[in-house]
Amino acid sequence: MLPPEGAENEFIRSFSEEDPQAFQEFHIAYVLETVLRYSESRSFNVVVIDRGVLDMRSWLLNWVRSQKMDEATRKRYDDLLLGSAAIRRIAAFYHLISSPRVSLEREFDGSITKKRGKKMNEESLAGMHDIWRTVRE
Repeated sequence: MLPPEGAENEFIRSFSEEDPQAFQEFHIAYVLETVLRYSESRSFNVVVIDRGVLDMRSWLLNWVRSQKMDEATRKRYDDLLLGSAAIRRIAAFYHLISSPRVSLEREFDGSITKKRGKKMNEESLAGMHDIWRTVRE
């Protein structure tokens, strides 16, 4: 089973980022609910959660670095994620990282447009690459 990642969820995609705290809490709730729901399912032996907890932690750190959130708030959310019942139900983490160059090649391969977006650009991906390595450690 491969449930959609938060960014693909229609409710999260349409939720305003005007209030960073509300946006992150909504996203965190989705991540935790997904892990808890599928950990109780008798329909699947393996569930692959694309992004999930590690990605959520990465975006929290990104928001601190981009001054959308203070460090104390990020730490509170990080403690919630790491101390949650959901984290205890995860059997394994596989954290794969590609270089910004490879990420952009994959994103735009076969695409009509090569226009860089707010997140899919060299600068943003380089910053996230550093954050993903920090969170993984």
